[in-house]
Amino acid sequence: MREVLVLIALLTAPPLALGFEFDNSWACARYLPALDKGPLLHLRHEWTELDPHQKTVLSDDFGMGITTLLLFEALDTIYFAHTQYLVKTLNTPAFSLKPSQKKGQRKSPDFVAVDTKGRAHIIECKGTQTPSTLYKLLNNGIPQKQNMRVGPPYALGQSLVAGVYIPQHGGGKPLCQIIDPEIELAEGERNQGNGGDNLAVAAARANVASALHLLGLRREGNAVALKENEMKGPPAERVRELSTVLGIGKLQKEPFIVQSRTVFYPHELHTDNGMAFDEIRIRTGLSRNIFDAVVAGDLDRAVRQSVARTHLGWRRASTETRLQLATATGMFAELELLARG
Repeated sequence: MREVLVLIALLTAPPLALGFEFDNSWACARYLPALDKGPLLHLRHEWTELDPHQKTVLSDDFGMGITTLLLFEALDTIYFAHTQYLVKTLNTPAFSLKPSQKKGQRKSPDFVAVDTKGRAHIIECKGTQTPSTLYKLLNNGIPQKQNMRVGPPYALGQSLVAGVYIPQHGGGKPLCQIIDPEIELAEGERNQGNGGDNLAVAAARANVASALHLLGLRREGNAVALKENEMKGPPAERVRELSTVLGIGKLQKEPFIVQSRTVFYPHELHTDNGMAFDEIRIRTGLSRNIFDAVVAGDLDRAVRQSVARTHLGWRRASTETRLQLATATGMFAELELLARG
């Protein structure tokens, strides 16, 4: 579940920031104490006293984090990105949405994942804390997923609706359900699909932009997302102003530039093995090589660096107190359990 929490932080960081986003790592801090002792996934009994709206937000985020963690591994994913961003960036009928809305059955599916063979997988995520609601949510996701149209030169892999039931205290066994309804293929021509970056590069671009937002470099993140090759002025000075919050993290000898946040809890929490902790440190960031290209103002090189490292795949390292995750495109997240005194 620590891996789910750090994945939620990476997934919810937008490629394009508008200036009123929440701290993208807040879900890690907010949801960790909601988890009851294992081995099965349950929420602590105190969670039942919260406002229903807060429960809904947790359901949505866990539905996204748990299902994508399972599917990204099963589908051999290298890249992932928000569907709306990829559609706008590629700008082609061969990879497009039917007229859609921001909510309801006509909204776009959540994510597109790209595997090692270049196939696009369409994923719509659902989550609930009410078992009878899960199948209704999955059925509601079918028309959302079918709003997506994929055709040559893009190859469609799986197109799935996945949902999770997260039990509250004493609420039975958790359940992850995945359904695979049909999707309509677009009537694309071979000469279509050149309205922007190819699918892999567009997804890598989205990941670099999201990682920059996690670091607090929103101007640079937006420039990457909007396909600007260079910054009008190198951001080195702005990066120096962030020196108090930026540091170095390492995973399997690769350095990452990270931003750290520490959260203190009002009471002691325990792992499944009984270890006590009452604070966590969350670190999110970007591969050092990609970051250096951004600092130099060469944003096109930053995206190329992201694509060039995808052969490394997703990497993880964990101990009882620390979980580290790096995506194939160079995003990084770490969750560390700490104890005062």
